[in-house]
Amino acid sequence: MLNKTLFIALICPFFAVAQTENVYIHNDTEAIAANILNQYEAEKIMGEAVRLAENTFTKQGDTLVYKCAYSARTRDAAKEMPAYLGMMIQEFATEALATQAFADIKQSNTDPTMVETVFNLGSEAYFYTDNPQRNFYFILVRKQHKLFRMKLNVVTSKASLEAFKMFAIVATNLM
Repeated sequence: MLNKTLFIALICPFFAVAQTENVYIHNDTEAIAANILNQYEAEKIMGEAVRLAENTFTKQGDTLVYKCAYSARTRDAAKEMPAYLGMMIQEFATEALATQAFADIKQSNTDPTMVETVFNLGSEAYFYTDNPQRNFYFILVRKQHKLFRMKLNVVTSKASLEAFKMFAIVATNLM
């Protein structure tokens, strides 16, 4: 009985989506995004204790959008704001739409000294930071009709670039 109830609870929001253009569906710890970027992974990347700040699933037109974000529980002494790690997966109706969205986002990051193409990750990918300061890390991956993006908005002395990049590889393989 519990499995049937769980199935109905999970599938019903998807049916409600078809009726409207932009539908807010979920904001709790059971939404899918936080199951991909969980607290353990966020803490490895940020190097400190975090709390779940956002976990949502929405439908924007024909695009499914999964988001989650974690914020640091403490503020780094050298930074003015607490670190915040956000992840988004967008599932487009077609590969052409995802390709265009990828190109638009990449073009908005216009300084070529800050953009590093990442090979062998999805269909196309790039990493972006504000070298040499490294105040933030950003990665965008397109894999067929899906986009994965993740940003650490405040890089502290505890943050791990290696964990950030490794998680991007894992998440892309899960898409």
